[in-house]
Amino acid sequence: MTVSGHDENLEDRFYEIMAEGYREDSVYDYLVLFSGGKDSTYLAHLLKKARGKRVCLFTVENGFEESGFLPHVFETAELLGHDVYVYRPPKERFVHLYRYLITEPVLRSMDGNPLCFFCGRHFMSLGVRFAEQWKIPFVLYGATPDQVSSGTRPKTARDLRILEMVSARVFDKNYEKIRSTRGYCEDAWVRESMDAVFHRSSTVRLLFPFLFVGYDVEGIKAALKQAYGWKNPSGLSDDRYLTSGCRMVELFGVLARKAGFAPHEKDQFERNYREGTLGESAYRWNRDLFDEILKGEVTPRVRELAEELGVEDMLPD
Repeated sequence: MTVSGHDENLEDRFYEIMAEGYREDSVYDYLVLFSGGKDSTYLAHLLKKARGKRVCLFTVENGFEESGFLPHVFETAELLGHDVYVYRPPKERFVHLYRYLITEPVLRSMDGNPLCFFCGRHFMSLGVRFAEQWKIPFVLYGATPDQVSSGTRPKTARDLRILEMVSARVFDKNYEKIRSTRGYCEDAWVRESMDAVFHRSSTVRLLFPFLFVGYDVEGIKAALKQAYGWKNPSGLSDDRYLTSGCRMVELFGVLARKAGFAPHEKDQFERNYREGTLGESAYRWNRDLFDEILKGEVTPRVRELAEELGVEDMLPD
């Protein structure tokens, strides 16, 4: 599923990188950060072509997913034929972290949606720590090109190297800002979580495969359905399904206007639709859903989440 217009065959380079890092002494060759959704499932599927093929799936239970989340993870792992490990830290840890990500103004200068941005990177860091312990050389995360590089598609290996260098510099500056915030200084759980986000591993390489192989929403869904009879976790029809997300997205959307957040999900939907990688039905359904969330209606479910995190004073009047 290589995107046309690339100056180099980055998909070949993706498999070469993993072959170069192959380790015979590891229990697994690759760890996939796994939710059972289309993107992480497709990454696990792609690895059937990689050297070694010993894959494990790593899932984080944050306590804010829908009730069918873990059953779907286990069912999909069985379809793939891979071992799955579930990390369940105390829910209170995520309560502290999410309150910080929502309430700390400094983070909004780093990303318009700091909740999803840093939560995703915290999940990556947990996977990397697990991989370090098990001597797994690669961790793969299904972030899209929009999420990694704001929609800029690398065309060459040199583009990828430049992206890595720029991202590293930006992260170092962001880490410095974060260490000066009150929440980081006063809350041990926040400090531990954010330190993990910026941890640099000397033994594990974190890869974003969709920068190499291209990203085609409809192609991914079709490939998984053909290979495994895969079912999406959302309860929607496949033509409408895009992502399952977690309950925190609903709260974040309601808080957006009052808190000064700038969610960029709609821009991603629009870009993928224009490029022809997102079907019209999925585009319109998810665009309208996001518009509805951004209207700011405080449902009982949203209020319950806000009270659990201690941010009910941020809800719209």
